[in-house]
Amino acid sequence: MGGYCDSFRKEVFSAIKGKGSFLNGQPIHVSNAEKLSDTMIGLETAKRELADENFARFRRGGAVSARMYAGLSLPLWN
Repeated sequence: MGGYCDSFRKEVFSAIKGKGSFLNGQPIHVSNAEKLSDTMIGLETAKRELADENFARFRRGGAVSARMYAGLSLPLWN
């Protein structure tokens, strides 16, 4: 089980292995997008010096653009 609480937006995201993911207790699911360029992907890099290398991997995979935030979880849901 894992979770994330955004107290400013009063949202609680949770996931239970084998049972799915939830927003405030309601089921959520991933996008039906078939192309990477039609999606939004969050990227967290533990070491700043690896950021360029990791962004390059996404670009090679067809990503149109990428963003880096100080903390990943909150910007993903905004």
